[in-house]
Amino acid sequence: MKVSALVAVYSETDLLVQTLDRLKASLGPLLHEFLIIASPKSNKDCLELCHKLAQTDPLVSTYIQSDNPGIGWAYRELIPHITGTHGLILSSDLETNPDDAALMAKTAQETGADIVCASRWLRKGSFTGYDPIKLVLNYGYNLIFRTLYGIRIHDITFGYRLMKVEVLRSVNWEYGRHEFCAEALLKPVRLGYAAVEVPTRWVKRPEGESKNTFMRNFKFASAAWKIRFAARETFRSGNSVASA
Repeated sequence: MKVSALVAVYSETDLLVQTLDRLKASLGPLLHEFLIIASPKSNKDCLELCHKLAQTDPLVSTYIQSDNPGIGWAYRELIPHITGTHGLILSSDLETNPDDAALMAKTAQETGADIVCASRWLRKGSFTGYDPIKLVLNYGYNLIFRTLYGIRIHDITFGYRLMKVEVLRSVNWEYGRHEFCAEALLKPVRLGYAAVEVPTRWVKRPEGESKNTFMRNFKFASAAWKIRFAARETFRSGNSVASA
């Protein structure tokens, strides 16, 4: 297994460094590369750090996102650059706990699953500092769509995932914002790829503000509904689907 870490960055500096250091400690020799993509709207300090990391750390490659806004677009732009066997999708703000990467990798190796999801809703998972209204909505979305899709994954909306590179490259990704987090599980599942989950503890980022607005939560439901009833043949890479 060679893990390529796909890290989307907006304004993080210290948190980005902590993310990389903790991921190295967690994955050890399984870590193959860091692919960092920064928003063109990132502040000067963030952009300078990203370029410095690429110059000083042989594991790091840095890219600047195109004008398309949104975290989904960022991850999609990194997929062609992956040289490992698995892509680990995570953020740079520590809300996706880098320490859990080892368990995700171990689970992928032991089960052979195509996707390993980090789940905040499993018994040993948790939320700290999460907005109470969003928490209720999140629980409701996951319950409804877990039932609708007939799957056992408890955290459909959380984008912290370890995925085989063949999955990332075989799916025709449609969404460019936070809805991509749901799409990155639901389309592969409908195509027959196997997904398992491990618990994770979510803690609100210690600095800065999330770019995932409250209203964005309703778009998760719209995306999940659309994917459930769309024709599966449109999910394969190479088919023409309008981007959202």
